[in-house]
Amino acid sequence: MASSRGIFRNVNILHEFNAGSGTQAIEVYQPGWLNYEDIVSNAKYSGFITSLRLTIDISSIDPISIVESDILATNDVVASNNKETFNCNAKKCLSFYMKTANTPLIKIADAYLFNQRPYYYLDLINYFTSAGTFDVAPDATIACQVVDVGYGLLQGTDRVMLLGCAVEESPYSEVAPITEVPIISRNIANNITTESAVIVNSNLSRKGITFFNSSQNEVFLDTVFTVSFNSYLVRLVPGAYYEPPNAAYTGAYYALATQENTSINIREFV
Repeated sequence: MASSRGIFRNVNILHEFNAGSGTQAIEVYQPGWLNYEDIVSNAKYSGFITSLRLTIDISSIDPISIVESDILATNDVVASNNKETFNCNAKKCLSFYMKTANTPLIKIADAYLFNQRPYYYLDLINYFTSAGTFDVAPDATIACQVVDVGYGLLQGTDRVMLLGCAVEESPYSEVAPITEVPIISRNIANNITTESAVIVNSNLSRKGITFFNSSQNEVFLDTVFTVSFNSYLVRLVPGAYYEPPNAAYTGAYYALATQENTSINIREFV
């Protein structure tokens, strides 16, 4: 969506941590680039994380035992009971980090996870900011790592889902007009012999290319000079047609044929 202030889009943050996650720090969010179909090419978004939470389903440790506090208990008693609940129960841990183009990964917070059946949610926004949303600069990255705090890593059927939503914005001054560039085709003259040789030169402007074997001889085609009757990219029998699946290839094509003075139909699109 575009406005007078910029281009906006909504993106989801989604990642699962499980027994296979190991201890590697995993990048879970970075504002993205506009793609080539968007209004402004090569523009970079900044992100506004509006929601971020964990869905925690851990069964590899004992269920949590909570030290209850009386409704009339003092703040000191409540704090003491919460501390005892935390210290006396088995737990897992996810550590959250951030980095920018000028700084390495820096730990932001540890999120401790308990076995609370059947599962529960943990809101993460408050781990990053006291505001309602968390702003992420275009060069910033959020990463997460499973850490052993004395009760092992995620095991068995343990499953922790990171789920969030971000609004991304990329400012622009004006909408650039879209210019249609016509594509033209041209015939590539060729004379293929029984020795490997270039039949199509490199062309950085190439948008596509097709080969049709209109001869009565077999033609062996490749993108390397070492093409032979036993090593080739494509074998074109008489009447065969080939169009490379990767139109982005702009290098040379080499070929040889079973007979001298063989010619085929080649069309290059630029």
